Amino acid sequence: MHISAYLDQTAALFGAAGQQLTLAPPASAASLAALRQAFPFPLPESLLALWQQGDGSEDWQPLFARSGYLSGYRLLSIAEAQTARAALRRRVPQYAGYTDPEPRDPRIHPGWFHEGWLPFAEYCDCLLLVDCCPAASGSDGQIIAYDHDPDRITFAAANFAAFLAASLQMLQEHPIDCLQLDD
Repeated sequence: MHISAYLDQTAALFGAAGQQLTLAPPASAASLAALRQAFPFPLPESLLALWQQGDGSEDWQPLFARSGYLSGYRLLSIAEAQTARAALRRRVPQYAGYTDPEPRDPRIHPGWFHEGWLPFAEYCDCLLLVDCCPAASGSDGQIIAYDHDPDRITFAAANFAAFLAASLQMLQEHPIDCLQLDD
């Protein structure tokens, strides 16, 4: 699924409830270039295209469905994504010796931070991340989720397009809950 189609269809769901999807102004070329230079792996063009549409969404305005839950994630700005990534990196020592409540999906590297992970969306203490250096059985650019309580990292989608398609389907099935729309 293409970013513009996803945003159009998501905006239509908000519009049907008499509300408006509000994204921040597009990320600047300099901000995107700085991210590309700072991040040690090539980023999916679809994620960069999303930030070219809006550098984040309003606080508490979900843009993506949270798989398995009737809630949604908001889009982080590039600056917020970099801050969230630094926070994950700092958290690593507190997870020394931690065992996942369930075996981790073999497509995802073990541990609580990997240099190839970049958060792009959040819901409370939960994050969606693009994984640009997956385990051997994973795929470059796959989407993973960090969930809090219980702490775990799970597989969400094989790529950004698949993630958008699954997210849109869930938003269409449960717009009131996932997009926090008024009845």
